[in-house]
Amino acid sequence: MDKLDRGDKSLSKLIISPAGTPSPPGYEQFKTTTLPKVWIAIGKRLANATLTQLIIDLSDETNPQNIARWLNALSLGIKKNRSIEYMCFSHVHFRERYNDSFFVKIAPFWRMNKNIKNLELNSCVLDTISCHSFSYSISKCSHLKSISMNETHFTEMDFMALSPALCGSLRSLKITNGDLGGYEIELLSKSWMIDNTVPAVLDFSTNQIDSEGCRQLSGLLKVFKTVSLAHNDIGDYGIECFFGHHDWNPMNYSHIVSLNLQDTNISDSACEVLKVVIGNEPFHLKELILDDNDISNVGFDLLLDGLTDDDDLEHLSIANNMKVDADGWKRLLNVLCDISTIEDTYYSNYTLEVCIPPHNHYNSSEKGKAIMKMCQINANAKKGRRKEKSVTSHLSGVNKVLLCHLITPYQQGSYSLSINDEEDDDKLMPYVLEWMSINENESNRLLVRNAFYIICRQNIHLFELADWTKRKREGLQSLSRTNEEYLDTLAAKAHAANLCHCAKRPKRRLYNIE
Repeated sequence: MDKLDRGDKSLSKLIISPAGTPSPPGYEQFKTTTLPKVWIAIGKRLANATLTQLIIDLSDETNPQNIARWLNALSLGIKKNRSIEYMCFSHVHFRERYNDSFFVKIAPFWRMNKNIKNLELNSCVLDTISCHSFSYSISKCSHLKSISMNETHFTEMDFMALSPALCGSLRSLKITNGDLGGYEIELLSKSWMIDNTVPAVLDFSTNQIDSEGCRQLSGLLKVFKTVSLAHNDIGDYGIECFFGHHDWNPMNYSHIVSLNLQDTNISDSACEVLKVVIGNEPFHLKELILDDNDISNVGFDLLLDGLTDDDDLEHLSIANNMKVDADGWKRLLNVLCDISTIEDTYYSNYTLEVCIPPHNHYNSSEKGKAIMKMCQINANAKKGRRKEKSVTSHLSGVNKVLLCHLITPYQQGSYSLSINDEEDDDKLMPYVLEWMSINENESNRLLVRNAFYIICRQNIHLFELADWTKRKREGLQSLSRTNEEYLDTLAAKAHAANLCHCAKRPKRRLYNIE
């Protein structure tokens, strides 16, 4: 209160809540009181306050008349405030007949405040008249980009009154732990189709959406980017409905990049549809979450078949699908790094960066560690600025060939090599690679990275190089002191060349082999 009186600009986050309520980090707290004069005083001070975030939590009050008085007092300043960017109402019971149209009173705030971007309602109650006034008030705001409603329930009539506020310029809409069903989804879908303004991010987790709701959403696949239907009983048929109405013409692209289907009661049948989505040209899905479902090895194999032809998916999660065992899980390694031939290794999947396994203990298994290593190689290949897919795939493929067909065999003692000073650079590369394998886990990692950078920059033919070294297998022999000195000299030259190249282009990032 003192900071509000002084107009202290350091007060940027304020929570109005009962004593004992945990305050979010960085928030100052005004403890609720029953004194009307105090509420009026703080309400007036909110008009000129430099707050950017305001939370109103009335969880200690159930008397609708008291809530009406407090909200009306706060509206005196809120309607004049022009600095609040984020506003949250928590455990507030809006009753229009008691609070004398709170949302109508603060309508100038939504219309005139150009800074407001986010609005949340957590565990609130709105009657039908409040829904009308809320909708009318919010619909006048062209600056609001995100609305989140959690544990806020509506009847069909209430939602019909509320729906105009959920259209317009919103970029994100989150309605969770409510009663959304097919009727509400149909109402929203038709409204969005009429004004052609669909939020890019939709979160409808933990509702009552079924296959019919998925059918309504399928007509919007061309527009939204991120969708969460987690904890809805949509089933396999719901997945078919969700993607069934999409035109599969390669020229008709979908913009969806993230799909959360956690605990949606899907099984292997849904994976047949998802396989087509992952590997089909119109889709560019980057994140797919399938946790807590009924997928078995058969369904996971279908997903892996899609990954074989995919060059977009970066995050796949199948946690707590208990029917996927170690035999089904380890096939992922063959998709990420097929060591059958050098060419197969080079052209293995280079996009998947994160894959959450069905069981935690797979993370500690040898196969699990190898899978995580390949995912890390894919992630490292994308580091840097503005790398095209062709560059990313080249770096990932080269690194996998380097690791699986050159460094690992050296470490396992599979090759015997000799060196002559008159051999050309391509013939000398295997020895540089052997030097890299020796120093990979020691203190010379910078030299290893620089040497590998030189390999990529000079476009050494690793296919021919690996084939040539394979013909030299006779059992590992130690390098002579002369050879070690020669390799050190060669590595130093590579390091110097790299430093010279970086001096010309100081912003270029080195590729990290780790």
